[in-house]
Amino acid sequence: MPPHRPLHRRPHRIGLVSEIHPAEQLSAAAEAEARRLATIPANQLALNKLLINQAYENMGLRTTQMLGTFFDGIARHTEEALRWAEDIDHRGLRDVIADRDRPWQDYGQQP
Repeated sequence: MPPHRPLHRRPHRIGLVSEIHPAEQLSAAAEAEARRLATIPANQLALNKLLINQAYENMGLRTTQMLGTFFDGIARHTEEALRWAEDIDHRGLRDVIADRDRPWQDYGQQP
């Protein structure tokens, strides 16, 4: 990330959050949003929640979560995973992660 753009703005820029606020304004912004949401009738909130949950279900969220857990269990017992754990034991997690992320120029790797 370029030095002129603060890291905390990235989630907003890529659409992970809808708003960002300075720490001293965060509580007031959360209260204002809660007051706004409180004006929506409870039955509409419940129906909307059911609709969103069904959309995720239709996209295969439950199956994806199950497969992710299954694949994680398999991957933990591969030769690569065993070497990874040994490397962490010998060199420490921070160094192993730094080596892993270096080719991708992770923001933690930048000067």
